[in-house]
This record gives sequence, C-alpha cells and structure tokens, in this order.
Amino acid sequence: SDSDLDLLSSVALQVSLAVEDSRLHEVALREREMRRELQVAREIQVGLLPDQAPQVAGYEFFDFYAAAREVGGDYYDYFALPDGRWAIVVGDVAGKGVSAALLMAKLSSEMRVHLASGLSPLEIFHQLNTSYNNQTTHWRFVTLVLAILDPRDHSVQVVNAGHMRPIIRDQAGNLREIANDETGLPLGVVPEYSYQICELTLQVGDLMVMYSDGVSDALNPDGEQFGISGLQNSL
Repeated sequence: SDSDLDLLSSVALQVSLAVEDSRLHEVALREREMRRELQVAREIQVGLLPDQAPQVAGYEFFDFYAAAREVGGDYYDYFALPDGRWAIVVGDVAGKGVSAALLMAKLSSEMRVHLASGLSPLEIFHQLNTSYNNQTTHWRFVTLVLAILDPRDHSVQVVNAGHMRPIIRDQAGNLREIANDETGLPLGVVPEYSYQICELTLQVGDLMVMYSDGVSDALNPDGEQFGISGLQNSL
C-alpha cells in the first residue's frame, strides 16, 4: 500500500544516511592514517639529509631543503673524505611524492657507499648510472651534480649528470655557470655513458651555488616563475 511505501522510504532514507556516514568515517580514518604515515616518511627522509654543514677553515656552507609535498625526490649531502677533501652533492629524482622519495633514499645510500669506498668521481657516476639503468623498474631518470672540494689548494672537481649547472659568483659580482661543456646526461638514460670532469680553482670571495629546479620553478603569489634569471639577480 502507499502507507507501506512511505514507511519503507522513510526507513531507507535513515539507513542510507547511516551507511554514508559510516563510509565517510572509514575514508576519514584511512586518510588520517595515510597522513600519519607520510609524516613519518617525511621525518625519515629529512633524517637522511645532513643535520649540520661542514666546518672547514676559510669556508662557509649554507643549505636549505623544502619538499613540494610531504616527501620528494630532491637530495643533497656533504661527505668528508679521508684525505681532507669534501664531497658536496645535489640530486633530483624525476617526479614527486613517495616513489621519488624512495629512489632518493636509494641514491643517498649508494652515493655514500661509493664515496666511502674511495672510488673516483667518474667511477662513482659509472656505478650509479649502471645501477639506475638496471634496477629502475618504472623508468625515472636522476640528475646529479657532485663537487669534490680540496680546501688545501681550493681546487674543485665537478661531475654533472644532467643537473642544473652550478653558478660561481666572484668577489666583483660577476656570474658564470660551470661545467657547461662537461655536463652529461642524467643517470639511468644511456647505459655505459662516459661522464667528464670539470676542474676549477676557487678564489677569495667566490660563491658557488648548487641547486635543484625547485628553486627556478618556484612561483610567487601572482603565479610568476622565479626562473634562472631570478636566481642570478639574487646572486
């Protein structure tokens, strides 16, 4: 009868609201758990980065890191070599999010192992390139720049695998990009690729900047890109 249908409609409405509330509650719980796990992942990733800059007589170091999301693929590190030199490295795994962060962790551990084993810069890049060509299931390339600084004679060796080229600002304010001709392809693109070394000597007052495209791609509130020119003007 019509009265039966009215009763059924009323009950069905209440049931549907209860079911929807329950479903939304489950979704909210899953999202809260995911946020918690991403926060833990962020803490772990930040823990892979240096907690303090090197203390080297005659030099000052500065670094800054901020992921676009909870975790990301950018990476930097300092590593003291046994002979008194310092390795400074900046890298960027293509993409963002958890998958890029996992590859960033892999890059960080492999780089430290290779540096600790005493491999030359070119040998390190050969090993890393082989690793990313063989082991990356879902293809992603990695850009990486490594600088080996010798504070005793102020010499620097730079190897660049497709990364943003470092910039030198001299005491007079002049800018120049380094390793232009020696910059090679990103890691994981071409097997058995031969990388090159750029060698230079730092002068008193020189500023050497190594950065990722997170700097040049940054947007202001008006949606304008900072760009390479913005970085150069700041320097």
